[in-house]
Amino acid sequence: MNVSKEAREAAATMLDDYRDRLTPDEQSDSVIVAINVRNGVCDDTIRVQAFAKFEAEITQRVRAEALEEAAEDIAHRVAPCTFPSTNGKWLAAKAAALIALKTVGQP
Repeated sequence: MNVSKEAREAAATMLDDYRDRLTPDEQSDSVIVAINVRNGVCDDTIRVQAFAKFEAEITQRVRAEALEEAAEDIAHRVAPCTFPSTNGKWLAAKAAALIALKTVGQP
């Protein structure tokens, strides 16, 4: 899974925030781990992967919501009506627009 700079920073910040609960030896190790996380050395660790997965899920939700809104906008332009949720023509236009939008950028 690709790990963004933001996901790395979130994981490293978690390490920084938790450091005061550790022993002095563990604190020293934690500083090194946080530096490695920020530099991308620890992208395969559970902590970093969890932040990357969370970020990917949010990105997917935002994309899905944007596609839905775009499809509704297109449907309103193609088949304008007062009560879209009960209009078969509008619903068909929205479904077609949603399918087309999802294929944009796909190989």
